[in-house]
Amino acid sequence: MNNTDCHKATADLKDDKVPGLTLRVFPRGKYFYMYYRWAGQQRRPKIGEFPTMTVSEAREIAQGMLRDVAAGLDPSAARREARKIPTVRELGALYMERHGSMKKSAKEDLRQLEAYVYPALGKLRVTDVRVTDVDGLHKKLKDRPVQANRVLALVSKMMSLAETWEYRPLGSNPCSRVTRFRERKRIRYGTAEELGALMVRLRHYLPKYRQQATFLLLGLYTGARPIELRTARREDYRDGTLTLRDHKTDGHVDLRTIHLPAQAVELIEQLPKTRDGSLLGIKSPRHLWDKLMEDTGIEGLRRYDLRHSFASVGLSFAGLSLDEIGGLFDHRSTATTSRYAHLIDTAARQAAAKTADAIDVFAKAPLRAV
Repeated sequence: MNNTDCHKATADLKDDKVPGLTLRVFPRGKYFYMYYRWAGQQRRPKIGEFPTMTVSEAREIAQGMLRDVAAGLDPSAARREARKIPTVRELGALYMERHGSMKKSAKEDLRQLEAYVYPALGKLRVTDVRVTDVDGLHKKLKDRPVQANRVLALVSKMMSLAETWEYRPLGSNPCSRVTRFRERKRIRYGTAEELGALMVRLRHYLPKYRQQATFLLLGLYTGARPIELRTARREDYRDGTLTLRDHKTDGHVDLRTIHLPAQAVELIEQLPKTRDGSLLGIKSPRHLWDKLMEDTGIEGLRRYDLRHSFASVGLSFAGLSLDEIGGLFDHRSTATTSRYAHLIDTAARQAAAKTADAIDVFAKAPLRAV
């Protein structure tokens, strides 16, 4: 029973063009109803509120119902089935419960849902989402192509699961026809000057901000991802290594081993023990990082870029090969490591220049008499 039925209608205004269409006037509002008979029983579904719904819109819906009845279909049953289809917001909740919450990017998925997907698509029924709806959302973020593509991938996964959960027909994913924006890979390395300035300031702050400074120094000394340092446990540290179960290394390896140089071992040995058993006892060194960027005047460098900087120094100054860097990073794919390949070219050019300079020195030396 509708809430409006709790109050007796003061008037029923029947439409003179569409049989059965009636505007019922209640003390608290006016509503369109459609009266028809199905299987010997009278049906009277409410189809909209006046004036939010116009008379012409109500007539169009009512005529569609009459056509369904003539075709042997019960419009009320169809409407009840439609109400069982979740909205995109409801699908998002199901996605997080059954799938997203188990991902390491769960917080980022939820952020994208609340910031982008729900405002644009949240009220739509899952079956009503069209290519134009998704394409419109994607294009709104065109000034941030990477973010736009991540949102598109999230919606695409949700629509794919909606097919699996039988909320949409198979093969109807509207995201499949939306063209992703071209992305430019962003890899930022700290220059020798920038890394030198960072090291000086980090050592200065180490006594005062032990955990935060150690977090950043370990990133520089090992190339570990921030998430790996954040989730590392005290028991993961043994015999000069960190052996992690919680990691993002490609190849789906069970364990990720980070080999620790003497500098990293010394830093870890000086850390206080934590109550929760974590290695560092903090989730993020953001406060100190912001302070470092302000102190040094460095721009455009992110905490994750310390990992890239580790690879840069290893290739350009320590003479490591791509295979050796891949081994340190536990890369199972050469394509993953190849993003650093141009650094070897730079190191090779520097080596060639030094060799040529050495030959010039030979040329200036007097010839030895035979």
